[in-house]
Amino acid sequence: MDMVEPHRHAFQQLQTNALHLQAATCEVHQMSAQQFIANSRVAYDVVFLDPPYQAGLWTVLAEMLSERNLLKPEATIYLECAAKQALPRLPADWQLLKDKIAGDVRYCLFSKSAGKQSDE
Repeated sequence: MDMVEPHRHAFQQLQTNALHLQAATCEVHQMSAQQFIANSRVAYDVVFLDPPYQAGLWTVLAEMLSERNLLKPEATIYLECAAKQALPRLPADWQLLKDKIAGDVRYCLFSKSAGKQSDE
């Protein structure tokens, strides 16, 4: 499991939590999500996309994951954004499974469709 956090304090807290949970397979990386994706060589079964809302990085990160083939066939992607925000543009092979709102947060669950290629 890889966790990515660019901010020092949050990064340190994630490291502490992983240590307390004895999560031996958890690696915490202090860098931006873009830097991590650009250097990653591992395809994932599950990805959580929850960038700072004001940064508007959903489409950029989704495209990077797809272009670099970092999602396994039929991977699951959790995406979180502001409740009043429209869904960002995402790869064509991401199929929406659930779309809910809780307070000011919109959270969605997608599945990468095996065998389909993105048109974008």
